[in-house]
Amino acid sequence: MRYAVAALLLCVPCAASAQTYRLKCEYFNVPESELLDQACSAKSTTQNGQDVTEFRIGRRVIRIAVLDRQGIWARITFNGRPGMRYEHDRETFSYSSADLTETLDTSSLKR
Repeated sequence: MRYAVAALLLCVPCAASAQTYRLKCEYFNVPESELLDQACSAKSTTQNGQDVTEFRIGRRVIRIAVLDRQGIWARITFNGRPGMRYEHDRETFSYSSADLTETLDTSSLKR
């Protein structure tokens, strides 16, 4: 019993805390000529020290992992592919795959 409690206590910091919220999202996929401009949900977690956000826009799921930050810029993965993020302000972000074939703009629903 003591070992089980100790194991649980050691794992608590390892657990990813998740936060889900609603945003306004505009997603564009060039190869598929797909444009989605609507409310979306975003679920943020921390996994292995990286901030990971999963955006759901309709049936489309976009997974963004932040690798490095430098001021308003960040190096990311966009659905597993290299990309960049630009922070306009604390509520508005632009994401893009490095080849510019997929983009995602997010902002508060209040805008």
